[in-house]
Amino acid sequence: MNNEKQHDEKIVEALKNMPNITDETPKNIVYQRVSSNMSNERVRKGKSLKLLPFFGTILTVALLLVIPFILDTTSYETTVEDNAMEAKTEEDAEVITELESDMNNKSSIMQENTPEREEAEQEIMMDGEAFKYSVVPQLDNDSNLIYGAIPDEQFQYVIPITLLVSEDRSMNEHYNKLEQYISEVGLLKTDYLLKDVTFMIEQEENVVTIKLPEKFTLDSSAQAYMLLEMLETMFVPLGIKKAVFISDGEEAIDLGPIGIVEELPLQVEGKFNYKKHNQLLVPIPLEEEVIIDEAIIDMKNNDGYLVQTIPEHVDFTIESAGDNLMLTYTGETNLSVNQQMVTMIEAILMTAKSYGYVKVEFIDMNIPSIGNYNLNEPIDVPEAVNPILRD
Repeated sequence: MNNEKQHDEKIVEALKNMPNITDETPKNIVYQRVSSNMSNERVRKGKSLKLLPFFGTILTVALLLVIPFILDTTSYETTVEDNAMEAKTEEDAEVITELESDMNNKSSIMQENTPEREEAEQEIMMDGEAFKYSVVPQLDNDSNLIYGAIPDEQFQYVIPITLLVSEDRSMNEHYNKLEQYISEVGLLKTDYLLKDVTFMIEQEENVVTIKLPEKFTLDSSAQAYMLLEMLETMFVPLGIKKAVFISDGEEAIDLGPIGIVEELPLQVEGKFNYKKHNQLLVPIPLEEEVIIDEAIIDMKNNDGYLVQTIPEHVDFTIESAGDNLMLTYTGETNLSVNQQMVTMIEAILMTAKSYGYVKVEFIDMNIPSIGNYNLNEPIDVPEAVNPILRD
């Protein structure tokens, strides 16, 4: 208690000893200074408060500017992903379409084919599958065969047709139904030259009488010569040597560029090699001086819409021994058993037949047989070409 009292007394004593300070500033001035300081403090606080909404506005505007960019970027990325997925889907669809196209690549006999398409189709049939044969083999009795003919689209070549028919009708009946038969298999053209023509065959006399319809006309020399070649293709295989023309009982007929005729000789002369069109073998007339070697080599070439019947990689050396033709395979590629090879064999057989050969021997073919053809022995040339079965 005494210590505290002594401490207080020391403080009082120190205060008494401090020097006197006199401020002569008037009271009103002091008041103004104090008031001014207080006002400045309020202004500084007001400015701070006013800046808050200003910065808030700037932040809002910045967000409004940035958000669309962010959204566009997100949308762009989404679009890119969608486009990528769409492209992938389209790519998959294209693959599926290609597979479906390959599955449906085979065409019917009457579809219009390009050379490339026919070549691809000939390679489709492999060993173990049914082959399509384009020739009629030698027959002991050919009384059930009748021979038709149609022109190609350009009226350049005659395409022979062989119909296998029943024997319950006469030859005349079948020939007078020939237009119907050809129509039923889809081969009849609108400009069929023998439309409404009737035939009377006299095989013992080697003559066919041909009755032409009323107002029968030929518009060009191409049609006139095509008509003659069609008749030769149809009747020479039967031994017919002459065609007699009548119209409404009147002899002599106007065949346009050929002139007024009563009859025409029928004969098939010359040499041919065979190419393919619309799944049919087509005989191509050759000049007399063309040898068999050249004829066979030419069968490796496409000719407009006519398709090669010997593949480019297949090569032969060719020799003759009497009426036998021998072809030795010299190609470097192993041969495949497919439709293309069957077509090649048959086209060569028909070509050899037009040159007077009766047998063809294929040597060193590296395959023992192709379809019905035994390649280890000579093969007889066929009876006819482009068979169509009739009930």
